[in-house]
Amino acid sequence: MPKVAIFTEGSAQIGMGHLTRCLSFAQAVSSFGAEVVFVVAGDDFAKSVVESFQFPVTIVESLNSLSEFPQGEMALVDSYLADLHFYKKVEERYRRKIYIDDYFRLDYPEGVILNYVPSLGIPKKYKNHCLLWGEKYHLLRKHFWDVAPKEIKGEVREVLVTFGGDDIRNLTPKVAKILLKHFKGITLNIVVGGGFKNKEELLKLAQIHPDRVKLHFSVSAKEIT
Repeated sequence: MPKVAIFTEGSAQIGMGHLTRCLSFAQAVSSFGAEVVFVVAGDDFAKSVVESFQFPVTIVESLNSLSEFPQGEMALVDSYLADLHFYKKVEERYRRKIYIDDYFRLDYPEGVILNYVPSLGIPKKYKNHCLLWGEKYHLLRKHFWDVAPKEIKGEVREVLVTFGGDDIRNLTPKVAKILLKHFKGITLNIVVGGGFKNKEELLKLAQIHPDRVKLHFSVSAKEIT
């Protein structure tokens, strides 16, 4: 059984985006029989999220100070904070390496670079890497793998507003207010994640617009589909 080590970061303070897409990758490779282990620079909230998916996890203060690495044939790294020295240590220890990149952050060592931002040109500095480039490589959780096609109506009456499990930049109420102001005939379905710190502000918004704002708390991926 192949072993895969996933290195990433996430917490209630910095957000869970990296961790969420790594969990999507973990679900995919485990469906083919891989054994997955997580190493996360994070907090107890991140630990509970990974464990809810039934994957073992080690919480560390920083990836850059990591001295012990899990055994495995493959490593996936998704980080905005890990330095090049950490990536080189990963490159030395694993036969196959995948680095998730959003904005050409580093001159990565040998390995596969995954960047699913659409319409990005490929930098020359990555010409010797194996590249998985473009939106077709977007990592989706298991519940979204086989979603049936949905009819798009000519007139938009309901809008889904979701920023994932947390909203560290408090974007949800800002976006909601813009939509309410400029699109008078719509109803907003706002997903309020477990890590949200702005619940009171959203509850107040729903009280002001009871017919136009519906709040959905801690909605599962299955419910969204």
